[in-house]
Amino acid sequence: MILKTEKYEQEQRLLSSDTRQRHLTFKGFFTSQFILVALICSIFGNVLLLVQKRQCTSGDSASASEFAGLVYDTSIVYNTWTEFQDATSRDRAWREFDLTPLEVLLTDSEARDHGIEPSVYRFPWDRDRGVYYLKAFHDLHCLKVIKQALAHPSEERLEHTFHCLDALRQDIMCAANDTPMPVVELPNKIGDGQIVQCRNYDALVQWTREPERFPCYNRTVDTGLSLENRIEAYAYCPEDSPFYSTQQAYFAKWGHAAR
Repeated sequence: MILKTEKYEQEQRLLSSDTRQRHLTFKGFFTSQFILVALICSIFGNVLLLVQKRQCTSGDSASASEFAGLVYDTSIVYNTWTEFQDATSRDRAWREFDLTPLEVLLTDSEARDHGIEPSVYRFPWDRDRGVYYLKAFHDLHCLKVIKQALAHPSEERLEHTFHCLDALRQDIMCAANDTPMPVVELPNKIGDGQIVQCRNYDALVQWTREPERFPCYNRTVDTGLSLENRIEAYAYCPEDSPFYSTQQAYFAKWGHAAR
């Protein structure tokens, strides 16, 4: 009886030891699997966050304009009747619309970095920089040309007018604005009063006035100059301009052309 009891207890100890070993093995397996799954989830989560971050960054970058960094963050009211149409104000409005921001400066390396060929039109106060025409202001210039052609038709203006019409056609098709405009009132009151999202025009003007970008240019003066005296249009460097001393030295030596 004693032998049986001892044998029984011995078997129980062996069985208990085996059970504990299996339990520990299972527990260890389960713990290892849990850690592995947790690690995989952690890695996946970090990768997902990284992808989302890159997508957001890519989206912000894609929506911002390439040079001035403008985004569609400005709400304006679209109007079908403005001072640029009204017979009592339109001539003055178009005449006083300043297109001085038309021209900006880029170094040749800046241009190449953006896939643009260096401009052959060189800046007189720094030959390492080229003069470039900004799309927005070239389009506005073309609108003024067309307005002038409507008000004062002439054969000599015709070629420039058709150049401008085609330039506007290309830029409108390039922008491909897909904003639906409701018909508010027939026949021509389309989209009147509609809130539209725009880039900040004033911010673009400000960007063109940055000292290293501003070519000391005055568009109002330029329109009245002959081609040989056009350097006079670049006689407007502010004192904080990096080109001020060069401009001052030139006119001190050669003087100003008669206007």
